[in-house]
Amino acid sequence: MLKILRFSLIYIITPFFGWAQHWSDVGGASLMIGFNCDLLIADTTNHALYISGPYYDNGTIHLEDVVLWDGVSFYPVGCQDGRDLTGCGYIGGFSFIDTTLYIGAQSSHAANCYPNNPIATSPIYFNGVQWKAFDSINDISVPDFYGFVKYQNQILVYGDGPIDMPNPFTGISDTFNNIAAWDGTWWQPLGQGNNSGARYYAPGSPFTGFIYSAVEFNGELFVGGLFNYAGGVAWPSGGVARWNGTAWSGCGNNTLDQVYLCNCNNSLYAGLFTGGGVYKWDGMQFNLIGQAPAVPGNTTHVLTCLGNNLIVGGRFNSIDNVPALNIAMYDGQQWSAIDSGLYGLSGQAFVSDLEVLDGWLYATGGFTEAGANHATVNTIARIGITTGIDNNNTNDLQLEINPNPTSALLNIIFKQKGVPTALHLYIYNMIGIKIMESTLENNLSLDISNLKNDIYFLKVRDKKGNLYSKRFVVMR
Repeated sequence: MLKILRFSLIYIITPFFGWAQHWSDVGGASLMIGFNCDLLIADTTNHALYISGPYYDNGTIHLEDVVLWDGVSFYPVGCQDGRDLTGCGYIGGFSFIDTTLYIGAQSSHAANCYPNNPIATSPIYFNGVQWKAFDSINDISVPDFYGFVKYQNQILVYGDGPIDMPNPFTGISDTFNNIAAWDGTWWQPLGQGNNSGARYYAPGSPFTGFIYSAVEFNGELFVGGLFNYAGGVAWPSGGVARWNGTAWSGCGNNTLDQVYLCNCNNSLYAGLFTGGGVYKWDGMQFNLIGQAPAVPGNTTHVLTCLGNNLIVGGRFNSIDNVPALNIAMYDGQQWSAIDSGLYGLSGQAFVSDLEVLDGWLYATGGFTEAGANHATVNTIARIGITTGIDNNNTNDLQLEINPNPTSALLNIIFKQKGVPTALHLYIYNMIGIKIMESTLENNLSLDISNLKNDIYFLKVRDKKGNLYSKRFVVMR
């Protein structure tokens, strides 16, 4: 329990946030060249955003393929001499699990950074010092990697299969259907033989399908993609299935196609690469909760969550008749636009990924303009998240907190005289959930030792309605 000195505490969980100002560029729109920023991954522990696919050049620094954004500048990842993964080509799998960054690529050149560590097409990971391969001898042969997920303490890789792996223990190439698990020594199937994984099957067709996404939900692994068989069975749910650790099963009777999944605060959502629908799992099947115009080229496949709200990106101009350009929010009841959206490219703009980090919603894809103010952006933009309690009566300079960052105690001091003693304090987390409300005295100390490492907002209001606001960081 959070300990507060010298005043009583009432806990209230209240989602309450909005958007601060408008969309803006990241790092200077003129410096981000090309339309190939594909994926975003947030490292919330170190407050860093990894970006795959960009070409960045400001005349001094040249970066390609995987870069890190620290909120101010871009940096290479894992190349101590300033070089990057140049020549990596298409990066499909891009995931941050625990404290490790995993990527899969058609031709990754980590040897550009470390000549004594050559890696060809194996999925690789960054251990904080250098890029490493799962298997330093053999490569995985797979057309495209789409991602990694942790399930039952194993790292799974999935993508466009079949996944072929030369087994150093048997001398025979193992083939798995679009997904495999790393057991610490070698890759293992999810299922038996040709019935492992999820695949597409049609008589006489060489096409084997693919898995776009995989998430853990209520102890099971849900996978989405383009397939019609899972565990050797043709399930009615088509492009979505689940694995419980021993067997595959379907997800109801509504057939979905080219599915992307998102576990958003214990709610499971599905978006589609074709068809324009957004669905929610009710424990038995996926039900439609939003529909973009079902025209060729429209997608609703990019999903992330902000508190209990679902953020959807892709290519569309409305959802459920609510105008929204390529990005929208669902609060559990209704849809809304996010600052007029992301657009440009003569109506062919799209969002390819979304991520939330340190009070910002980031979006990447093919777009050149953003928001109601028509901000010039190029492939990547961000919009600030506010708790929704900010107003024009803030008196930030009259409130002092220290130390900041803090690990255990937070001292709150009012610098001016005559502040009323009857004050109300509120603390919000970065997604706008109010985690604390209390009446307090002029000066006090908070024991925040039970708060996790993160950024928080402190708001104090007096009887006259004046609002005092500060942001503080818990860091250990």
